[in-house]
Amino acid sequence: MKGYRVADEGLAFACDCPVGGDRVLCKHVVATALAYLDEYGPGRTQPDKAKGRKAETTLADVQHYLESLEAGALVELVMDRLDHDDDWRAALLRTAAMHRPDGVDLDALKKSVTAATRTGPFLDYRESIGFASGLSSLCDSLAELIDAGHADAAIGLIEYALKRCEGALDRMDDSSGCMSEVFDSLQTHHLRACQLDERHSPKKLAKRLFDWQMATGYDTFYNAPETYAEVLGEDGLARFRELVKKRWDTLPDRQPGDDRIHFDRDRFRLQSMMESLARANGDMDELILIKQKDLSSPYGFHQIAALCQEGVRRRHRSTRTRLHRHPQGPVRPERRNGFLRRPRRRHEPRGPQRHALLGEQRQHRRLRLRAVIVEPDGLVLPPPINPGSGFQEGVSTSQSNWARSRRHDSYTEPSHWTATGPSTCSASSASATSR
Repeated sequence: MKGYRVADEGLAFACDCPVGGDRVLCKHVVATALAYLDEYGPGRTQPDKAKGRKAETTLADVQHYLESLEAGALVELVMDRLDHDDDWRAALLRTAAMHRPDGVDLDALKKSVTAATRTGPFLDYRESIGFASGLSSLCDSLAELIDAGHADAAIGLIEYALKRCEGALDRMDDSSGCMSEVFDSLQTHHLRACQLDERHSPKKLAKRLFDWQMATGYDTFYNAPETYAEVLGEDGLARFRELVKKRWDTLPDRQPGDDRIHFDRDRFRLQSMMESLARANGDMDELILIKQKDLSSPYGFHQIAALCQEGVRRRHRSTRTRLHRHPQGPVRPERRNGFLRRPRRRHEPRGPQRHALLGEQRQHRRLRLRAVIVEPDGLVLPPPINPGSGFQEGVSTSQSNWARSRRHDSYTEPSHWTATGPSTCSASSASATSR
């Protein structure tokens, strides 16, 4: 039980039990409230309103007392307290190791990291919360080391702490999720240390990040190419791509119907790193090719279609930006359902007939996007869908023939769509066609 406090607006509570951790009134809080009412309930003297009672001692009084002590007495008071507070003693030892006259004592800091991440046989729910709380103090000490100008030393200590924390997760009940905050804090400090360390080698850093992601059983350094893009630079990203591509090319392609019962961890991590590299470069076509390597589930087809649709949205956003920045002033083309279209020409139908034509063209494009089929030799597009079946109901035959012969250029079937059957094309062409 952490205790309670009486405020002007009422009684506030906090408890570290599983129920109180969810901000729910638990039995410990009720017991504390009953004890309070038993002593200061109705008809009894309230602590704040007792007549003739002195003011309550606060932290301001403690500070005034400590300032009145001499240096020797203050040091003796702190040293006596260290025998009863292990976390404070460890924090002061790390601070002293960072401010020694002969330089930073890395061995002492490493021993402190080892002691802070030692778990024993197993930690239950309550013990894991205290364990994570002690690691928060360790994270603060590592941040202080970076601020002191020792970013190169902090990188090695943080990586050592992360490896120890991953091993500790296997021996604890972390259902509270406290360790996720520790991992996020350590990785944030690692990135900041790499940014401040001017002597680091981008290629060596890329090799460490790659090896870590392939060996870990958790999501440490996930999406490293995107997160560390500025730190790695062109040389580091090229080295990272070389390491990933070497393993990626050895993986077989998965086709519909292949066995997906067993989860391949290495394949999953390699694919996530390849996708992160593609997103770091902003290459949509490369993302489609990566997704095309695993089509053993319907979700793979859905991801490819989603990427094609995202490419269409990006193209239209870029078009709107260029039109707005036109040297002759902003151009405001007609816009319907989020897509650009040119103004109506004099010889084109107007009113409901025009809206029917444009609506059918949009539906035609959506059907083409959803009908994408993937085969081992590349993306295959189906024959063109016959437009005009629904359009003829409200439009005359001559107008329907005009519509089929004078459709917008952006909705004309590509040349590789033949009447005899579908033809193959590359993933890049498919994504461009869907635009």
